[in-house]
Amino acid sequence: MKANPKGAAYFNRKITLYYYPEQAASIRLPNGSLTSLVSLRDKAADVNLMPAEVARSLNLSWKPTHTRLSTSLDTGHSVPGELDGAELSFVLLPGTPHAKVIRLTATLVVDMPGGFFQLLVGNEQAHLVADGMDS
Repeated sequence: MKANPKGAAYFNRKITLYYYPEQAASIRLPNGSLTSLVSLRDKAADVNLMPAEVARSLNLSWKPTHTRLSTSLDTGHSVPGELDGAELSFVLLPGTPHAKVIRLTATLVVDMPGGFFQLLVGNEQAHLVADGMDS
């Protein structure tokens, strides 16, 4: 690493955002089917986020919320609601012997394009995933 300071700097930086590998993260819908989503882990997020267009395409319902979204970018995205997650699960490594099914925690529906992610995974959800992997 001493011979390559740029390489050393890359390995020493703190990673706060990363994508789950393709097909590694899904949600189980109320009808029991699994849907793979482009899932982005954000270590700075307290809750999960799902673009409204993604929630609509999956026929998911949401309830009104007074929660306001506060981000470092402060882009002013509105929050029309929170997913009714009672019948939704977050599934890591579906279809493998290591699959973990965990209830979907608080997930805000936001008015923003869905191209960057379909599900942003916040800390509460990720801690449950980690706990599930340890058990």
